[in-house]
Amino acid sequence: MLKRAARQVAKAPADPLQRLRANNPRKRRPPEPFARAVSEWLAAQTKLNRSRRGRVLNAWTLALADVMGEPAPQTELLNMDKGGTVHVVVESATLAHELGVVQRGRLLQRLRELLAGKDSVAGLVVRARSRHTGRTARARSAAQEAELCDEAPD
Repeated sequence: MLKRAARQVAKAPADPLQRLRANNPRKRRPPEPFARAVSEWLAAQTKLNRSRRGRVLNAWTLALADVMGEPAPQTELLNMDKGGTVHVVVESATLAHELGVVQRGRLLQRLRELLAGKDSVAGLVVRARSRHTGRTARARSAAQEAELCDEAPD
C-alpha cells in the first residue's frame, strides 16, 4: 500500500478557501481580456506578413536587377497573394509588357531561386499605372465604364 504524506491538521486554517489555497500552491492569475489576446495575435500575424513581404520585395529587387541590368527600372511591388502570385505596378505600359510578357519566365525563375525554401512563387502579374490618376489601367477602365453607365439616358 501507498502511504500518504501526513498533513498537519492542527496548523490548517479554519477557512475552507484558505485550506484550498494551501493545498493548491499555484499562483492565481487574473483572466486575460479577449481583446488583448486578439490584438496580440493580430500583431504577430502582421509581423509574419511583413517579413514575407520584405523577403519577396528583396527577391524582386535582386531578380529585376539580374534580368534587366543596372539601373533597374522603377517598379512598385503591391503584394504576393496566398496563391503565390506576385503583383507589380510599373510606370509605363511598355515596361509592363516587357516585364510581364517578354521577361516573365526569367523573372519567375530567378524569384523561385531566391525564395527557395521560404515562399513559393506561382505567377507574376505586371500592370501599368495610369499617368493621370495614379490608378492601374484596369481600375481606370472600370471607372470609365461606371461613368458611362451613369450617363446613359433612362
